Amino acid sequence: MRKIIVDCDPGLDDLVALINVMSREDVEILGITTVAGNQLLDICTKNALAITHTFGKHIPVYAGANAPLMREQVIAGEIHGENGMGNVVLQEGTAKVEEESAFSFLNRMAQKYPQELEIIAIGPLTNIALTLRTYPEFAKNTKKISIMGGGHEKGNVTPAAEFNFYADPEAAKAVFESGIPLLMCGLDITMCEGFDAADIKQLMTGQKSPLNKMIEIALQDMLEIGIRFGYQYAFVHDLIAVIALLEEDFAKGACYHVDIETKGELTYGKSVVDMEHITGKEKSVFVGFSFEKEKLMQEMQRMIGYYEILGK
Repeated sequence: MRKIIVDCDPGLDDLVALINVMSREDVEILGITTVAGNQLLDICTKNALAITHTFGKHIPVYAGANAPLMREQVIAGEIHGENGMGNVVLQEGTAKVEEESAFSFLNRMAQKYPQELEIIAIGPLTNIALTLRTYPEFAKNTKKISIMGGGHEKGNVTPAAEFNFYADPEAAKAVFESGIPLLMCGLDITMCEGFDAADIKQLMTGQKSPLNKMIEIALQDMLEIGIRFGYQYAFVHDLIAVIALLEEDFAKGACYHVDIETKGELTYGKSVVDMEHITGKEKSVFVGFSFEKEKLMQEMQRMIGYYEILGK
């Protein structure tokens, strides 16, 4: 059974990513750690608790960083709404956030499961960076981190930078220099394919459970976001980082040296992928560039089928 922690800032695409991990029988989710990003930390933590309750899972939630390491805070409230969940209405349960910090929990699990712990990091990387800073042994004990962030060819906050890295470039740089094996699912792979209106209709036809209705609302919200920015697709960014980690033949790409720009006036937060090995530095990061859409559709169908049964 794979040992997983999801580090996130829920977020519509975090919602889809989380419920996908929760639908898998080959994964033990040790906990969810939250970080400020798509919304403020309190809102993201509240959403994580509500997601686990609504979708019938008992997973501990640990609050992490409420601000970036150095830069002024930025959030994506204009994208995900004031509640971070767009038009999705979640149920609030009685579970409370754990008293232990996200940083302590991350390190404790890495010590408990040395070279077994895998982290799916789908928000700003502040929690991971602070854990590395506080517990130097964390790096050698962590097996792998799958990251939704960055991009070789494009940004989505600036022409150069993707949101998660732009929100805390210094944290991203620390993680990329940590020596932990990394899988980077940047905008190149997360936006190579998406769901158009016909895809969403195909996925949701015949699905009657209240849980799947929430999934449909989330996909429709993400489609509207895509249309707002000139695309006809819902891009499920964070879900790609989940599938890329758990299905090893899903992401197509290669290993490169990657650095994070923290000084450039126009390129602050950019992930710099050394495609030609010009630096001569170790090619330590697997960078995803594409996937087969049919495999994504199949995984969504599996997940939707799971929640159709669970939600009855």
